[in-house]
Amino acid sequence: MTSHVEHHIVAKSNLLIRASYKLTLNEQRLILLVIAGLNSQRVAIRPGFNQMDGIRISAAEFAEAWNLTAKESYEALKEATLEFYERSITEIVGKRVEKMRWINRIVYHDGEGWAELSLSPHVMPYLTDLGKKFTEYRLGQVANLRSTYAIRIFEWCVQFADTGWMQLTLGELTQRLGLSYLLYNDIRRKVIEPAIAELQAKSNIDISWEPVKTGRQVTSIKFTFAERAAKPEKAPRKKKIAAT
Repeated sequence: MTSHVEHHIVAKSNLLIRASYKLTLNEQRLILLVIAGLNSQRVAIRPGFNQMDGIRISAAEFAEAWNLTAKESYEALKEATLEFYERSITEIVGKRVEKMRWINRIVYHDGEGWAELSLSPHVMPYLTDLGKKFTEYRLGQVANLRSTYAIRIFEWCVQFADTGWMQLTLGELTQRLGLSYLLYNDIRRKVIEPAIAELQAKSNIDISWEPVKTGRQVTSIKFTFAERAAKPEKAPRKKKIAAT
C-alpha cells in the first residue's frame, strides 16, 4: 500500500538548499518531516500564523515515512531530538557569514513517542516566503536513502533539474556538507562514491559524476543526472472465456 506521507511535499528556498549545515541521518529525516508538515499546512501560513505552536511528529509518522519498524522509529525519533537544538545553518555570501538555529524549541515525549519542533523565526522565511527561487520534491523520493550526504546531493540535483548537471568545487562541497576532511581522495571515498551509489540504487534519478581538474589537481566535481522513467504499469491480465 502506498504511504500518504510519501506524497507530502518538501519545499525549501534555494538559499537553504545551498547553505552549509551538518545533520545526522535521523535529524535530517526529522526536519524533512517537519518541513513537509509545514508545507501541508501552507494554507495556514498567513499573517497571524503562529509558528511558536510547533509541528508534532509521531513515531508512527516517522516509521511510515522512512520505512522503519515501530521499535526502530521510537529509537530514531529519540536520537534525532538529543542534539538537534544545537544544530545551526551557515549562509555565506561573499564576506558575509550568517549563522542561525534550525529551531528555537523542541519537546520529546518518550512515553507517547512524539517530538514537537518550533522552527526558528530566522529559518521560517526560507520555508514560507519562497517566491520563485525554491526547490521542491516528494518526501517519498528520499524515503529509502540512508545517507545524509545522498539526501543533500539529491536536493541539489532537483534544484538543477532543468539543466541536468551541476558542478561544485571541492571547497563548496566541503563547506555545504560541513566536512572535516579536505583532501579529494577522502571526499571521493567517504562522500561522493557511497552517496552516488545509493542514489543510483535507491532513488528515482540516474546519476553519475566525474572529477574536473585544474592542471593536474582535482578542483571540482561535475554531476550529471536525469529523472528515471517510471516503469509502465502492467495491464490487468484478461481472463480467458471458457468455451461453452
